[in-house]
Amino acid sequence: RHGRTAEQFVGSAFQRIRRIKELQQQNVLDVRLRPTPRGESRATHGTTWTATKTCRACGGERLEEVVRFAKLPLADMLLEEERLVDEEPLVPATVVRCLSCQLVQLRETVSRTELFNATYPYFSSASAGWVEHNRRNAEELIAKRKLNGDSLVVEAACNDGYLLRHFADRGIRTLGVDPAAGPVAEARALGIDVREAFFNEALAHQLRSEGVAADLFLANNVLAHVDDLPGFVRSIATILRPDGQAVI
Repeated sequence: RHGRTAEQFVGSAFQRIRRIKELQQQNVLDVRLRPTPRGESRATHGTTWTATKTCRACGGERLEEVVRFAKLPLADMLLEEERLVDEEPLVPATVVRCLSCQLVQLRETVSRTELFNATYPYFSSASAGWVEHNRRNAEELIAKRKLNGDSLVVEAACNDGYLLRHFADRGIRTLGVDPAAGPVAEARALGIDVREAFFNEALAHQLRSEGVAADLFLANNVLAHVDDLPGFVRSIATILRPDGQAVI
């Protein structure tokens, strides 16, 4: 129907198609299977992920593939001994470059609720060196911004309070935002006020309506995990005081 001869149907793509049809004829594959268009949700062993068709920063549609890695296991998804016999979720990782703004990014995005779930195992305070680094960082910011008991420091992805604790120790008001229940409980045990949620535009507007206005907004190693970069930056602008500062 397409003006091709049988000899023209050669190459790896057509070999795969022929093999798929053979498996369907043998009832190994469901004949109702159809390709999944790019940009739609997909699932791999229970893990949901999407492949974006536009740049995460500027929305541009010209994405150039840089490197395609083999499928990778999920970060921090540590298997318990009884689950070692199960097939571990593996997700593609394709690095692309936006030809409009030059941002290098991953094409695939795993559902954030699957990554930052109730069993999320990463606690920032486990590293004494990291805690000390952030103590010095807090002291520097307090001095530069002349923060005091009337100031408010807000941190997105505050984890277990590894950074906010140093502001709280100096009598400075703090508010943390984090979606992972385990680290949130640790931060609250330190007396830090934490909203167990993802920091986004809806939450920023809600906090602003409650009178929350940050003198200092913190987001250490957060933007790299954010799917909606413009929305996240707008959220920062929403919650900051006119003379506030964001440290990313």
